[in-house]
Amino acid sequence: MGEWEQVMGSQGACTSVSGVPLWYAHYDNWESFGDYSRIGGWSKPAMKQFKGDATVCGVGVDESFY
Repeated sequence: MGEWEQVMGSQGACTSVSGVPLWYAHYDNWESFGDYSRIGGWSKPAMKQFKGDATVCGVGVDESFY
């Protein structure tokens, strides 16, 4: 996903932290994990940040799906 392979060296790198819930960002305005492809040791994500330019009550926020 994104820059994982560029930063970590491969899609399968860094499996030692796969027990920690994964929160990934993909700004596609889609509340779904349907775009997720396996990285590191994570078979599925815990949360996805899908929108980075929303406004709620006049405040700029990022929106996440879980």
